[in-house]
Amino acid sequence: MGKNDAVDSTGSLKLTQLTKDKSGRYRPEVINEDGMNVGGDLQSVRLCVLDRVQKPSVTMTCTDSDSVSFTCNPGQKDNTVRFEWTSAETQLEETGEILIKRAVDVVNTPVVCRVSNPISFAISDPVIQNCFTPSSQDDCVYAATGSSLTVPLRYELKESDNLKWFKDTSVIFYRRRKQVIMGKNDAVDSNGSLKLTQLTKDKSGRYRPEVINEDGINVGDLQSVRLCVLDRVQKPSVTMTCTDSDSVSFTCNAGQKDNTVRFEWTSAETQLEETGEILIKRAVDVVNTPVVCRVSNPISFAISDPVIQNCFTPSSQDDCVYAATGSSFTLHPKHELKESDSLKWIKDTRVIFYRRQKLVITGENYDVDSTGSLKLTQLTKDMSGRYRPEVINEDGINVGDLQSVHLCVLDRVQKPTVTTKTCTDNGHVNFTCSVGQNENITWLMDGEMLEEKGKTLTRVAKDVLNANFSCNVSNPVSSEISLPVQQNCYKPMQKPHVTVNCTGESEVTFTCSVSQKYNNLEFKWFNEENKLQGSGETLTRKTDDVVNTRFFCNVSNSISSEISDPAAQKCSKPCKYYFYQLSIQIVMTLTILHSCHDKIYFLFSCFIPKAFPNELFGISIWVFIGGGAGTCHVLCSRQIIL
Repeated sequence: MGKNDAVDSTGSLKLTQLTKDKSGRYRPEVINEDGMNVGGDLQSVRLCVLDRVQKPSVTMTCTDSDSVSFTCNPGQKDNTVRFEWTSAETQLEETGEILIKRAVDVVNTPVVCRVSNPISFAISDPVIQNCFTPSSQDDCVYAATGSSLTVPLRYELKESDNLKWFKDTSVIFYRRRKQVIMGKNDAVDSNGSLKLTQLTKDKSGRYRPEVINEDGINVGDLQSVRLCVLDRVQKPSVTMTCTDSDSVSFTCNAGQKDNTVRFEWTSAETQLEETGEILIKRAVDVVNTPVVCRVSNPISFAISDPVIQNCFTPSSQDDCVYAATGSSFTLHPKHELKESDSLKWIKDTRVIFYRRQKLVITGENYDVDSTGSLKLTQLTKDMSGRYRPEVINEDGINVGDLQSVHLCVLDRVQKPTVTTKTCTDNGHVNFTCSVGQNENITWLMDGEMLEEKGKTLTRVAKDVLNANFSCNVSNPVSSEISLPVQQNCYKPMQKPHVTVNCTGESEVTFTCSVSQKYNNLEFKWFNEENKLQGSGETLTRKTDDVVNTRFFCNVSNSISSEISDPAAQKCSKPCKYYFYQLSIQIVMTLTILHSCHDKIYFLFSCFIPKAFPNELFGISIWVFIGGGAGTCHVLCSRQIIL
């Protein structure tokens, strides 16, 4: 019962393409050749097959009690689905399908629903309540340009009521009972709430509803909403300035500046306490450390590219300030230059720039900025060296030894590749990372950093059958990670194929073959009764012993096993029994009893009726009878035609 490949070589049950109707309790039972249960009660497994949860949506309802109700719609509902809520990225205690909050507590706060079951999870898009607007004139309900917003009518509207919507002091919608006097019919929904679409900044303002009942009476002051429409922030850029106090100043350029924009800084991926537009640090504290600026407003955020200071260079002659080929670098003289000063920049021992007061003698005018800083662009490796400024004042006196910079220009590392060509005899696999010279190497397994730092990583192949390995190579100016690879010493087996060859006159050889090359393969042969017949890639048997026997080849390695289709010998035909009756005018009967390998055996009988003629076509009847009897010993390959 079942298919041969439904279990692997260890007897474990393989379930594929799972559907929910495959849920149930699975239990093995093992009976030995003596008919005894050898395992007792073997451990069973109760399998529960579930659908993955879909991305939920959140709907919002304003209640009469100044609360807001958020409902999480998960698509499917069963007792395995769990609900979690977060507000402003903080997980809440509530775990039900419905979250009820005081609207005043979640003003401008995004609410998110997370649904999960034991095999998956999904997170909704954030939703911001619009039921409550703070009374303060400075508080807004924020929305992004290009988005949509519905301003709720906190009143149960009747068909006989007249409805107006005001923006600041102007009427923008007026419906008298069912007739629209001002605005468009689709500007409000069936509840009377105002629908604002394709928002622009000029749609900012205070929106206020007014309802007059059929008696001409104003139903009261209904809640208004102050809408503030903002542009999404753009990606910022960071500029760096070296100060005279050995500090460095980073300025975050946000594109737009208003009181809604907030600044945050990170250094080496650690968030700093400073929150202003300008960050000032001691240069020595951020040597070769990337600094990043994050700008945000109530509806969006963006992050700058990292910037590394070049104001400070360690004093050691062996220490470098590193820069990448193709990039730019500015060297600062650390001296407040006067117009009357003469300035030289020296690379190693050669003067590369000389300006005597305002006249450029060596180099180009644009090589140096207004502060005397040397600007190096499109860096190449031959621009590496020690750069030193020299300043002579108007009295011809050298102002002193100014700080030099040892610049080391490096190529960016190339993306590495990992090869797994080496599979050792003792079951180990070697991963090799292709790198250049003087590059640092770290290894990752399934995204987690390993301790090994060398060019080659060795693991026991069976312990990392499905693990992903990648190497990270870096130098002081860049880093790259290779694509992940897996060990190839042990591959999942493909179905083997059996070929049959007749060897000699009495033997047949079965050969088991696989389409790919595998390491450490094991071959086993079974007959139809699942009894082991032998091992190895070939199996040889006497032809007469396996006339009607079919054989299966099982090929396995450490991670998988596959069984071939059955194959039978074709060298010798089996004994077959035939019963033919040949008759001539119901006179003579010839019966072939059976054939076996090389002979056919006949039983010949003749029945002569009373009116049987002595001759047939002028020939004695006994000639026909004798001719039939003479064919009682012929070869199987001969064909009798009567």
